[in-house]
Amino acid sequence: MPNYRVSMDIGGTFTDIVAYDQHAGTYTATKSSTTPGNLSAGVIAGLESIVDDLSDIEFLVHGTTQGLNAFLERRGVPVLLLATAGVEDTYHIARGPRLELYNAQYRKPSPLLERKDVIGVGGRLDGQGLEIRPLDEVAVRQAGRRAVAEGYGAVAVAFLFSYKNPAHELRAREILLEELGEDFTVSLSHEAAKEWREYERTSSAVVEAYTGPVVRNYLLDLEKKLGDRGVEAPLHIMQSSGGVLTAESARKRPLQTLLSGPVGGAMGDVELAGVSGNRNLIGVDMGGTSFDVSLVVDGKPDVSTEAHLEGLPMLMSVVNIHTVGAGGGSVAWLEAGGLRVGPRSAGATPGPACYGRGGTEPTVTDANLVLGRVDPDWFAGGQVSLDREAAIAALKTVGDRLGLDPIAMAEGICDVANSQMAQAIRTITISRGIEPGTSRSWHSGVLVPCTQSSSPRNWASRKQSSPGSPERSRPGACCRPTSARTSRSRISTSTRISTWPTWPACCGRWSLRPELPGLRGRAGGQPPHQCISGCPLPIAGILPERSARLR
Repeated sequence: MPNYRVSMDIGGTFTDIVAYDQHAGTYTATKSSTTPGNLSAGVIAGLESIVDDLSDIEFLVHGTTQGLNAFLERRGVPVLLLATAGVEDTYHIARGPRLELYNAQYRKPSPLLERKDVIGVGGRLDGQGLEIRPLDEVAVRQAGRRAVAEGYGAVAVAFLFSYKNPAHELRAREILLEELGEDFTVSLSHEAAKEWREYERTSSAVVEAYTGPVVRNYLLDLEKKLGDRGVEAPLHIMQSSGGVLTAESARKRPLQTLLSGPVGGAMGDVELAGVSGNRNLIGVDMGGTSFDVSLVVDGKPDVSTEAHLEGLPMLMSVVNIHTVGAGGGSVAWLEAGGLRVGPRSAGATPGPACYGRGGTEPTVTDANLVLGRVDPDWFAGGQVSLDREAAIAALKTVGDRLGLDPIAMAEGICDVANSQMAQAIRTITISRGIEPGTSRSWHSGVLVPCTQSSSPRNWASRKQSSPGSPERSRPGACCRPTSARTSRSRISTSTRISTWPTWPACCGRWSLRPELPGLRGRAGGQPPHQCISGCPLPIAGILPERSARLR
């Protein structure tokens, strides 16, 4: 009889797996080395080491960074974008605000496709979703043929006002699948994000199309390998909002799994908040590549309805997680005579120098080993034996250039990494007006206790805890229900009339009265303006105000 609830998470260095025996009420955790060339192989190897008979698995959930890594490393598929004719430049024009005002070298985020990859398609809806011009089906069919001829891996469709009426996008998909085949990836903007704002909705569809085939192929491969080994339980995937969805749904809506990997730890914090009675938690999760910080506020995850990655917006529900490149495998290096740590990581291959897999660059793990904070014979549950001499040799490659011995070099690396982690916590708390001293900090990840104990004053929270097992995010995944978050725009308008009595005329050089910022005058009162030249208040009659409430 099926008995186990299992959760799996692929990290930059290790793949973590936790199995919960529902009959005995016990957890068992293990680690296996991540296999970058074939990620599912590492998952299967770890799963078989912890569950004797895979057919005993009743529930299986997986956190994956396949889509996120494809996005960050720019190794997604070529995408062809179909947009409404006349506004096909929306994706590349993007938004006007300069996000870094004082950066003289600031450049707008690089889009995922070039202008030549955008096709304008005839057909138009108005703001209420009513058809003005019918869809140019011939143009859509020609676009499908071009996608085949030029080797595009996916097509994104983003028409104006499709969130009000998706008829044109749905018909476009039917035509494209006729030309490209049922298994071809076609992402529709109203399915990726059923909300207003054309640029953000288009960007969401493009990201989904760009990463979709990578996620889909990985999940199909993993499901096949699990089925070959007798697993009958359906595979579930963590979604960015904190819930789980089936692998079948994830293949259809891959955008929802973009932050699937790190969100498991955040949801583990939510479960811990309920068990421990601490309603406010700061969760920190240190892996081999990154350091992730999340919040639990009043027992609930901190969720946003919009996300930005490398400056590109996506309209989807996400758990707010702040990430910095300060993991156990983060490489220490020199820049202009100063010590830097990360964001580049040694990863699983070759890994830190102390792993004995050919790595020669010093990492945070090497530094902690040299300082005696890591047991070389029981690292990763005894699955990996660490080489202290190799770690010392790696530290000398940088330490000798700074005139530091290996111990001083290791302390310097840990201090730099600690300061980056502390700043990450401040970014998600103090910079948002949240007092971290009132929250308990909950740590997970193999090296978090090492970094916290080495410099406790850097950590903002006065109360700190660490679990007995570092695989906190995996039990968190086991506890999540199957769920989905959706959002859509609703627009309502109203008109209000404000009137004022007449005053003597002036030169007309008006400005907003500073003592009445943003005030709208009422009948019989003074208008919120004054003349720059000091003239009597200007003539005022009727001021119509039109506002829009968006939700």
